[in-house]
Amino acid sequence: GQTLAITADSNRLVTTGASGLRMWNLDSENPGSSMVLRSHSQSVGPVAVSPDGRWLATGSDDKTVRLWDLRAEDPSARSIVLEGHTEELRQIAISPDSRWLVTCTGLWRERFAGKETTLRVWDLKAPDPRKRVRVLEGHDGPITSISISPDSTMLVTGSVDATARIWSLVGDASPSRVLQGRTGRIKSVAFGSDSHSVITGGAGDDGIACNVHIWKLNAEDPLTSTELSGENNREMITAIAVSPNGEWMVTGSSFKPARLWNMKDPANPISQDIPNSSNFLTVVAFSPDGRWLATSSWSGNASVWDLSAKSPLPFPYLAPGGNVPVAFSQDSRWFVAGTRVTDLRADDPKSTTMELRGHTLGVNSVAITPDNRWVVTGGSDGTSRLWELNVDKLIARTRRIVGRELSDDEREQYSIPKRDVEANVP
Repeated sequence: GQTLAITADSNRLVTTGASGLRMWNLDSENPGSSMVLRSHSQSVGPVAVSPDGRWLATGSDDKTVRLWDLRAEDPSARSIVLEGHTEELRQIAISPDSRWLVTCTGLWRERFAGKETTLRVWDLKAPDPRKRVRVLEGHDGPITSISISPDSTMLVTGSVDATARIWSLVGDASPSRVLQGRTGRIKSVAFGSDSHSVITGGAGDDGIACNVHIWKLNAEDPLTSTELSGENNREMITAIAVSPNGEWMVTGSSFKPARLWNMKDPANPISQDIPNSSNFLTVVAFSPDGRWLATSSWSGNASVWDLSAKSPLPFPYLAPGGNVPVAFSQDSRWFVAGTRVTDLRADDPKSTTMELRGHTLGVNSVAITPDNRWVVTGGSDGTSRLWELNVDKLIARTRRIVGRELSDDEREQYSIPKRDVEANVP
């Protein structure tokens, strides 16, 4: 499958797949042409772009991480090799302040996980990041999930050793704080929106209920968690997400519907099953404005709910292959599930769904640029494709093709604002 990342300025897209590692200039007259980034000797897996647009980090089955300077005149000319891992790279994250790069090898399914139990934290602000690395040791099993706090000061990791650990990213290299209780194997972790809490989801081993735990890091005893009821016997918590404003949390599990938690009263959160949601969710995500919730599962179902409605109903999508990727635009208008794009601002969003045709096999990853200009898809056919969402440019292109301006009826049909002045056809 493919992974992808987009720079913060929306100028470059990076994709990995059967055709290798490539970088695409989205600002060029011909964005279909790409720059090939060579150096990894085996398949490229996770990729991440620093929020400041400086660095692209790529992890590979060759057990190395490479840093590419996106501000260089030719970013493909050279890369910085970060070595030390003993197994294939599977997880990469860059902190919101663009300083810290966290890398590890663990997978969430143990039968595919290796034996390496350490993480590495690289200082991207250092003159030579290779010489400013911390090796984080402490877990006794493969690492399943990582999350960096919104304020970029902490890292939380979950492991099959039934613990989560809090690591400080600033100051001295103090030992990690161990979060441990009747949690079972930790399968998913997330920070609260205020960086003051950590949420963990377990796997329900040896008679331990598969529950969600909230750890208050500023509490008198931060190593004691609050166990949320309602998840009993759910086998495994597979995904966790917290809304941007901290009011909502969603948890996905292996054999039960997704569960939505109202966190307005953290001491006594109210939860409910999300009707018609699939089990074994692999992706849960909130829109940037917190209004919409999207879920995706191994069964191939992806859905989106309007949390502002009295009775939220999903807009269901079906895609072959399962684990449908989903994405929201930064303005929360557009929702992408696999190869389907929906305008969430329309009176009837479902009626606006468009199919993006072109991939010959399933789509593994989707993203929308921060400026809402492009939808990017990566497929099992070894290709990545760009689809334009910028309405003004789309109208201009349409006018050139048909040789006239769009009528008011056509604009209304496609939820395009009516023009004030008759435009000249280019």
